Formats: sequence, C-alpha cells, structure tokens
Amino acid sequence: METGMKQEISQEVLKGIIENTQNPMACGEITECEGEPAIHFCLVNKAFYELYKDKSKGVLDRPYLLSEFVQMNKNDVLSSSILTVYNTGEPVQSLVEVPYIDKTFNVKTFSPYDNYICIILADVTDAEKAKKEAQTAYALANASSEQLRYQVDLLTASQRQLESAQRIHAMVAQVSSDGFYYKNYSDGYFLASDSWYSLFTYDGVKPFDSRNLINAISDDDVFDFSRWKERAIAQKDSGVVCEFRLCDNVTWIEATFRFIYNDKGKLTEEIGFFKDITTVKMQKEELAYKAYYDTTTGLVNRSYFTKLLDDDIKRAANEDVAINILYVDIDDFKDINDSIGYKIADTFISKFALLLKEYANETTRVARFDSDEFVISIYDSSRHTAQKIAMDIRRKLAVPLTLSNGLTQRLTVSIGISQYPESGKRAVDLISNADIAMHRVKESGKNSILFFEESMLEKFLVRIEMEKTMKQALEDGRFTLYYQPQYYTATRKLRGMEALIRMRDDVLGFVPPTQFIPLAEKNGLIVEIGEWVLRRAFEDYMTWKEAYGFDGIISVNISPVQFRQVTFESMLYSLIKEYHMDPEKVEIEITESVFLEDEFHLVEMIKRIRNNGIKVSLDDFGTGYSSLSYLKNIPVDTLKIDKTFVDSLGEMKTSDIITSSVIEMMQRLGMEIIAEGVETEVQYEFLRRMKCDNIQGFYLARPMNADSIKAVIREERC
Repeated sequence: METGMKQEISQEVLKGIIENTQNPMACGEITECEGEPAIHFCLVNKAFYELYKDKSKGVLDRPYLLSEFVQMNKNDVLSSSILTVYNTGEPVQSLVEVPYIDKTFNVKTFSPYDNYICIILADVTDAEKAKKEAQTAYALANASSEQLRYQVDLLTASQRQLESAQRIHAMVAQVSSDGFYYKNYSDGYFLASDSWYSLFTYDGVKPFDSRNLINAISDDDVFDFSRWKERAIAQKDSGVVCEFRLCDNVTWIEATFRFIYNDKGKLTEEIGFFKDITTVKMQKEELAYKAYYDTTTGLVNRSYFTKLLDDDIKRAANEDVAINILYVDIDDFKDINDSIGYKIADTFISKFALLLKEYANETTRVARFDSDEFVISIYDSSRHTAQKIAMDIRRKLAVPLTLSNGLTQRLTVSIGISQYPESGKRAVDLISNADIAMHRVKESGKNSILFFEESMLEKFLVRIEMEKTMKQALEDGRFTLYYQPQYYTATRKLRGMEALIRMRDDVLGFVPPTQFIPLAEKNGLIVEIGEWVLRRAFEDYMTWKEAYGFDGIISVNISPVQFRQVTFESMLYSLIKEYHMDPEKVEIEITESVFLEDEFHLVEMIKRIRNNGIKVSLDDFGTGYSSLSYLKNIPVDTLKIDKTFVDSLGEMKTSDIITSSVIEMMQRLGMEIIAEGVETEVQYEFLRRMKCDNIQGFYLARPMNADSIKAVIREERC
C-alpha cells in the first residue's frame, strides 16, 4: 500500500516539475502497437512543445512506433537517445543542435519508471556554459568503477520508488536554469539546484534546508512572505506565485510553489521554483518613473503635472482660492545647445532645475515640459506672489550658473503667468494661456515677465488661423508670384524683375506678405515657401526667355531663416540646374539681419555662391544694423537703398546728403545700386543726377502677375 502511494506521489511530483520548469521537458509512455514498442508523449511542457512542434511530424500528438519515430528523425540525436534508453535502460546525456533557432541544448534522456522515458533540455548556447556542461559530462563518463559501485549500493539500499523520484529531482536540478528545491516531509529528503544555492546563500554559508530561505529574505518582505505561504498551505493552493526581495533590498525573486498532500490532507511534499526578476522589475519601475517624471531633472513631467493641476483646480473650486501658473522658457537655449553641446547643456538644465526646485513645497509644484521649458503652479496664491517668484528667478539668474568643472553660463528667461479662475478653468487652458503670455515676452525682446490677458488669446487664435491658411495655401496652390520691374536709371531700360509673393484666401482675399512671412519664419514654414518661390520664379523666367528671348535679372528674396539652412546652398544650385537657368541671371536678396548669427560661416557661403556666378543683393539698406564701415566686410554685388530714404529725397537735405554719399561710396566699392520705392519724378530726377544705377518703384511700374509682365517684356523689345 505504501509503495503504491509513493509511486503515485512521485508521479504527481514529476507532473509538477514538468509543468513548472522553464526548461523544455517531456515524458513519454512506452506501449506496444502492432507488436512493436511505441512512444506517446503524455506530459509535455510549453517550452518543449514550442521547440519541437514544427519538427516532430506529429509525434507530440499521438503514439508512434519507436522504429518509425527514429526513421523519421534519423538525423536527430534526440531520437537516437530515446531508442538507446529504451534498449538499455541507462540514462543518456548528449548535445543537440537545433539549427532553425540557432541554439544548442544539453539533453538528459532517462527512464524514471518502467515503460516511461523523460527528456530534459538545457540551453547551453553560451560558449562558457557549453564548456562547463561538456566537462561535467566528461567527468561523469569517466567516473571510476568504485564510485559507480558505491552509487549502486546506495541506491539499492533505498526504496525503489524513492530512488526513482530522487533521480528525477537530481536530473532536473542539474539542468534547470531557475532556482529549484524539493522537500519531502515524510522522510526529510531535501534537494536543491545550484541555481537555488546561488540565489539564497546567506552570509556566505550554503543553506541545507528550505527553512534557511527565510534568512535570505529582506526584513521588509519576510513577514508578508511567511503569511502568504502559510495561507497557501492552509488553503491547499498549488501553483501559487509571489514576489519578494532578498536581504540586499535590490534583488527581486519570483517564487512558484506546488504543495502535495496525502489522503488525509497532510502536506507531504513541497516544490519551489525561484526566478531572479530584478532586471524585469527595474525595467518596470523605470517605465513607471518615466511615465511621471523627467529623467534628466527629476521634476514631474508634462502629463503628470497636468493631471495634478486638474486635481488642484477641483480642490481650489471648493476652497475658493486662486492658482497661479508660471511658464518659464530659457532664452536662446538652442544657441547654447549648439555652442557647448547637448551633454553640457543638459548639465546646465539640471542646474537650472535645482534652482527652480528651491521654490517647491506643499503648495508649489515644478515641472519640466520640454528641453528648455518649465512650468510652476502655486496653489492658493495671489498675483503678487506669482510676480515675486518670477522676479526672484530672474534675479538669481543674474549670476551665471557654474558647474563643478568651473564652466559657467549666463541664462535669461521669459516668463508668462496665468491665473485660475480668471485665465481658465481647466489645466490645459491655464498652461496654454501662460504659454501664450511667455511667447509675447519672446516677441517683445525676451528676458521679462508678462501676465496673460484675453487680447493675447485673440491674437494667438488669429495666428493659429493664419498658420492653417498658409499650410492650406501651399497644398492648394493659392500662393502666387507678382513681379516688379527694375530699370536702369539713365536709360529707363529694363534691368530685370523682383519676385514678390502673395497669398490668396477665399475670405481674406489677397494677403500681403507682411501678414504671413513673419509667422512663417517663426514656425519654419518659410523654408518650404521659399523653395516654392524659387521654383516658380525660375519656371516663369524660362517661359519668358523661350517666348520672348528675355535675358534680364530675376531677383528673389531669401528669408534669413531659409538662408541659414545647411541645405540652402545645395538646393539653390540644384534648382538652377533643374530649370537650366544661367547663374549670372539669378540674384538672391538677403537682409542685414542674416549676419547677426555666425557671420563668418555665412560670409564664406556668400563667397561660394558668387563664385558660381550668382548675384547677391543686400536688401533694405538703412533699416537694419549695418554701418558703412560694416559693409566693406560683406561680399555682395548689389545694394538696395530702402524706401524710407527715398521717400524724403528732394524734401529733406539730410536725406539727400546721406543718399548721395551712400551711392558714391558703394559705387567706389564696386557695388551696383538699386533705389527702392521711387514714386515721383522728383525722386527719380535726384537719383539720376546722383548717377544711381537702377530704380524700382511705382513711378515706372507697379508689381504685376506673370501674364501681365509679358507685355512689359514685349514692349522692351520694340
């Protein structure tokens, strides 16, 4: 009776081992079929099934004759091992290569009971592990006959069924990559894998019993673990899983237990499987942290801040208090980033974040929204409190930030402030309106503070609508070019055309460039618009040339934003080649503001452009930052005198003197002069007497579309 019970218990243990081990494992029953031995895999875990399901030709699903199985899988070491164990009864250990997944396995094939064969596979792809397994196999194969006789005597002295169970446990323990132990409460037998000992060695002493597991668990988790295990045993739960930390409070373990009871309900056997899940746990914690916090500064991120602010707003509504929002943006941070590199720039960001953290308390929260944008919420605060904090931030930044290596950087900030409930009753509205106020500070010169007002929102919405209109105009082809002729002053003969962009809108009609170009420069759309202008101007020019032989100059305005693009130069050459333009007939107009950043690089680029035959014109002279001495360093072909000087010619002596002096000096420097905005005969005659090279303005011709310009070209030929 007891022998039968032990066999039944051992089979239950085997089933638990196969189901819970992470290694591929299977057990097959040997039966007779058509007078020949056949194998039917009655117990197969998921790992084994996934490994062999596509290569086993159905043997996992029904009994197969051993001879047929070996014949079908004749090149398979696993098939040969099964046949060897069946014929000899001796366990076989071998290496099996699985080429279709590029892995090598150490395989144990053995017979746990009469007419049963078990297979356990351990992944030994790693060279070091494969070497270790090979050495172990070699040692076992070369064990002395005296050692083998000792093992036989020892096993013979034990009960046969207990011997079978222990052989199963030992083989699993050898190949299992997870920590594993088996405990038999009836006879005190205990077996653990090396992986289990590696996980739960405590104070350098190798434990000998599962009770020592408690000593290795963190003090913070040991009570919960003990209660959990006691409850599982009392409720006769099996296959239950728990997680806990070891004493280092760093290593996380996932434990799975199976408990086996006798007919009277008494616990007789226990199996534990343990897996190190520290890496997985850390990854989950890191993902959870990133979901709420900025990893560079440790501040809450945008989404979490917005949620917390919504919660604060609900509380503020009940308590009838105000909340102030400060939107803080570091001025010109992109330039700082480009000049010192993003790694050092991030260090300054962290330093700046520490400065802002000084204001954090129970009522004040600080978040990082973007690379150089931070937001502060101040609960139950007045307008005066918000302004005081904003001013204090600017005051502290008057002293340059210093890193540990001595590197310093002076920062300035633009701060927009909104207030609940006046500026909005939702978190997104309050943040957006503070952002709008901050951008108004940027437009007004930066490094200042501004409170949100409703009029700002109206202007912001107009700007957003204009952005949509521009994008739609590009898609729908509602941009068009007008051309204003330029004439030689002395002869009134046609010099060329300046291309001027216009935008058509169904509601607004023709939109002048002064309304959309500045916005396009801010949002970057000017780059795409600028390329379109060049393409259309070259296309129209070639049409005039082919139809009328036009060979004048085509002049195109280039935005500073587009001109500074690293791809501008190659794009310009590419379009000239694509439209078969003569480079000497192409003139690009730039303004003085181009040279406010990276003057050396841009001057060198202008030199290359001119060396390729393309003319470069300096537009709007007299309205920007240049001086006469400054101009000698700028390699341009043409200087355009702005309309503001031309307007008062013949009426203001100072304008006459300045204009005539500029014309004379620039011509001595070898530059060609164009006077813009010539509208009267008085202005024209003055410029003619001063020997100004060219004029452009309503006096001789207004801007006109491409079709109308054809008449001007035809008339010029007559």
